[in-house]
Amino acid sequence: GVISLGIPGYFTPLMAAMATSSTEIVSILLDHGANPYDTEARGTDMLMVAAIMGCTNNVKFWLSKFPKWNLDRQPSFGAGALGCAVFMGPHRVKLVKLLLECGSSIEYRADSGSSILTHLCECEDGDPELLQLVLNITRSNEINYQRKATTFKWKLIQGLARFLTQTEIKNTGLLQSLSRASGSTALHY
Repeated sequence: GVISLGIPGYFTPLMAAMATSSTEIVSILLDHGANPYDTEARGTDMLMVAAIMGCTNNVKFWLSKFPKWNLDRQPSFGAGALGCAVFMGPHRVKLVKLLLECGSSIEYRADSGSSILTHLCECEDGDPELLQLVLNITRSNEINYQRKATTFKWKLIQGLARFLTQTEIKNTGLLQSLSRASGSTALHY
């Protein structure tokens, strides 16, 4: 009967503050020596944590305190701050505008081959207003971009998933999703 919160290893109090607290709490932790460069076990940094949780005020504070922060750095799952922001929930227009104004690349590719547009369309509770914003600034050839893994690791993951589902050795929802990823466009999602 215990519910798992899914908090990854090496998750720090500063990360928790970036995800749930006010900028004042974040500032106090930084003033008392919290390391702004820590990452959790998968490589997610402080800015990504705030982007995942939709904490626009904390993202704004962070980027004012660290104006040269690498917005497009990718952790092990391969999505920069902008990818985290569009993939993880509704009501993200203000957050996405802020990240774009601060230099996030609309043209990045995650290691899995996802683009900002495919990340946004994969989100079950994606925001049509946000989709319109992204489409307005996306190059026309991006609309039909076919997802293709950019690293050997992700090519292997997608290939193994395709093999396991086609041979019916294992056929879970996650494996089906991974096996169909290669070649998918935003419209597929």
